[in-house]
Amino acid sequence: MKNNPNISRVATPVFTEFLGLGHSRKNNHQALAATGAVAVNDWHSTMFVAEMEKGNPASDLVLFDGGYDKNAYQLKRYLAMREVGLRVGQPRGADAITKNLITHAHPDHVGAVHAINSQTYISEADSKVLSGDSPSEGQIPSLLHKLGISRVAFPGLVPELITQDQEFIFGELTVRAIAVAGHTGGSMAFLVRRGLEDQPSDLIVGDALDFRRDGSVVNAHKRFSGDTEASEQSIIDLSRYLIELGIMNGDVGTGHSGVGTIEAIHNFKRAA
Repeated sequence: MKNNPNISRVATPVFTEFLGLGHSRKNNHQALAATGAVAVNDWHSTMFVAEMEKGNPASDLVLFDGGYDKNAYQLKRYLAMREVGLRVGQPRGADAITKNLITHAHPDHVGAVHAINSQTYISEADSKVLSGDSPSEGQIPSLLHKLGISRVAFPGLVPELITQDQEFIFGELTVRAIAVAGHTGGSMAFLVRRGLEDQPSDLIVGDALDFRRDGSVVNAHKRFSGDTEASEQSIIDLSRYLIELGIMNGDVGTGHSGVGTIEAIHNFKRAA
């Protein structure tokens, strides 16, 4: 993981401290090692921005998840700093984001959908939440939905539906979708590499798992998840899937507990 000097202060979420998890503040604007995808924190949630052509000021961007803020303030702030750093002649801001891949349809992961004009990718199960046909899964997200405090609905949105093992080529990036149901019924992880098949990969998992402060993996918290038993099994299956691909290590970006390692996912499976 490579540090970016332009690190903004983001409040550490109380619940991650209480649960003994890592947190995203220390990873804000940190680049995942294999792809250079940059973590951008929005309140307590993290999204990731990757250049389709690394180092090209005019490159289109891929956004993984979208934070909570429907105005995408922290995302736009990062994009502005990026353009200044790269001396972009004609700034595009959020218009540079042409692809938005969503791990799951909880309100703290889809906020930027309001603020960007890009193609959205999401699983069929979670697309029903975006369309307003289904409520958010998990005890607390569901309660907030019922109270009208935190709703997720984009009735006019037409997302591209993604399935297990589906691959996308975005410039230099290859993105493979991996089903990790449990936190929500349609939760997806994204295995991302830059360049040829023999190049290393990063993994972006949303809330499919968390990292403790010691770097070990823990299941997503039951109050925020639809099915914790399915979520735990998905972590085990994810490890097996990565082993079959010969992927034993690499960076893992999460939605709330910072950046960890693929090795820790394998350790979770061994201890299960």
